[in-house]
Amino acid sequence: MSQHEIVSAYCADIGTNRLLVQAAGGNISWKTSETLWVKASGTWLADAKQKNIFLPVDLRSIKEKISEGNYEFGLQNSRGGPLRPSIETLFHALITSTIVLHTHSVEALATLVRKDADLEIEKKIGQSLDWILLDYHKPGPKLAKAIHDALKNKPSANVIFMRNHGIIIGGESIQEVDGMLKYILSALRQEVHYKALAVKDPPEIPGYRVASDTDVHSLVQHEILRKRLNTDWVLYPDHVIFLDQVAENDLSNIGCTGAPTHLFIPDIAVYERLNITRAARSQLLCYLDVVCRQLESAELIKLSKTEINELLNWDAEKFRQSINK
Repeated sequence: MSQHEIVSAYCADIGTNRLLVQAAGGNISWKTSETLWVKASGTWLADAKQKNIFLPVDLRSIKEKISEGNYEFGLQNSRGGPLRPSIETLFHALITSTIVLHTHSVEALATLVRKDADLEIEKKIGQSLDWILLDYHKPGPKLAKAIHDALKNKPSANVIFMRNHGIIIGGESIQEVDGMLKYILSALRQEVHYKALAVKDPPEIPGYRVASDTDVHSLVQHEILRKRLNTDWVLYPDHVIFLDQVAENDLSNIGCTGAPTHLFIPDIAVYERLNITRAARSQLLCYLDVVCRQLESAELIKLSKTEINELLNWDAEKFRQSINK
């Protein structure tokens, strides 16, 4: 099998696991002599065997710009066409490993949104892997520069944990990368503390339906999760892009143009807009999977208003929204 076929098969496998990949989130790349093959922005890893989701990028050109300290430049798809290289192509290029995998794994993310993430990773991973932990940085140039600076201090690191974001793993083969991923998932695996109950006789709400993913109803059925909706709603970038920024249970704006993707009605059910996207549905499941792994005492770090606005007003993310209807 070619490297393309090997990577595509692996992506199709992990892309259907909601604890590893959510909607268009996450990306992967591999390098040949002077070409970086990377997932196209907004495409789904789960589609890797059915669709041509990988684009070739000139690796030498990117490395030259980074060596000059230039992170703010346009990325070109050397094959042409409407797709764009992933917004995180830069860090794929600067990491020297042949294969680079980036996922928003729930088991990792549930730790990386906590204030004491550094202590937990040190306790559970320790020296078993060569890793570094980064504070949150906006995806794209800012994150790439932070990774570049961190690797200068520890060039041997092949695992990068990113607060409020996810993990990056570099290796020379899919088998090596997958082995490290499975080790991390096992080490950071956490108990699910809240599970959904049956929804009984929910009222009809114009423009909405009861959420089709039954698990999400636990968000309004358990008091601690209802509190999280109000205090810890925006925890990571893809949540900002595909879900509304304020958890909403005010019925007064139903039918308005700006109606939220979801309504959270305490002790009744979660409702989803009739025209909800697959991406929004997937991201609410991810939020649920993260918060239901938190003890009530866990202190979480949420994205600031500034960090949220940086993502909402970014053309690269608007493009990703536009192709995930």
